[in-house]
Amino acid sequence: MHLRRIVHRDVKADNALVFARPAGAKVADLGRAHDTAEPPRFAVEAYLSGRGDPHFAPLEFLWLQGTQAPKDQALGDLFLLGALLFEVATGISFTATVVGNPRTLMSTHAALPDHQREADWIAHQPWLRDAARPVYETLALELPSPIRDRTLELVQQLTDPEPARRLPSSRGGRAHADAWDLQWLLARIDSFRRMLDPTFRRAYLRARPHATRSSRPRSRKP
Repeated sequence: MHLRRIVHRDVKADNALVFARPAGAKVADLGRAHDTAEPPRFAVEAYLSGRGDPHFAPLEFLWLQGTQAPKDQALGDLFLLGALLFEVATGISFTATVVGNPRTLMSTHAALPDHQREADWIAHQPWLRDAARPVYETLALELPSPIRDRTLELVQQLTDPEPARRLPSSRGGRAHADAWDLQWLLARIDSFRRMLDPTFRRAYLRARPHATRSSRPRSRKP
């Protein structure tokens, strides 16, 4: 979808279909999806709070900081993917666990003037990171030890309150410019699978017969 510049805007476990044969999963329920190459279908106000479930929404949408800009919407989807990883591991929603009642926050901020709402959002970003710390600790308890640290780091990155920080950093500390290219995320998920699944690891090494010892995934005892 992202390669076609289409955003989902409502990623959560309820909207994912998991298959046993062949094993895999697909994103479903595209009712709130948007092709960013097409003109907006709604007034600009409709994008301020996003289009999905507030209990799973990117944090900026609770302060009505969404926009029609395609990149902003793509960064919102990155948050949703991180929140999905959190939900799969813990069974609870990330956003609602961090802030409590998201609808109350949205109603409160809707009553503020635009400039005050933006200032309040910027001022609350450090508070949101602090509020998320015990939530990440809950996630850590549910993760297998071989992938705990790396998965925790990934979820923290994807769910950062500041959208630009959800992208991977290249050398020099600059964020990756393309919010639509998810190959880096798929590569990390595949590395987690190799660390957990010996069958997947062996298949990976057979496909790369010239892999060096240092490049091979290390097996860690749980």
